[in-house]
Amino acid sequence: MQAVSFYERMYGLMFQDDVKPLLFIQKLPWRFYGIIHTFFMNETIDIIYISEDNKINETITLKPYRFYVPRRGNIKYIIELPENTLKRYDITLNSKLKVVI
Repeated sequence: MQAVSFYERMYGLMFQDDVKPLLFIQKLPWRFYGIIHTFFMNETIDIIYISEDNKINETITLKPYRFYVPRRGNIKYIIELPENTLKRYDITLNSKLKVVI
């Protein structure tokens, strides 16, 4: 699923019992446009930040009622995933990931 509109981006996975992958396409690559929150969420999520050259430049697992400001800029995509996806698929920094829409 893709979050395109302002409301889709703002609400993301809030109030959902089942976490499904959600893709955010960043209009600006700055780190402060990549802030993610888990307010009003019931589940912990994994987050992948992908740079403009399709490399994974940051990952984090975020518990409910937290927010996160990425440490790096150059963000083209953000993917929210169910908890433990990073471990299950051995997703690591600097790996290349092609996003197909």
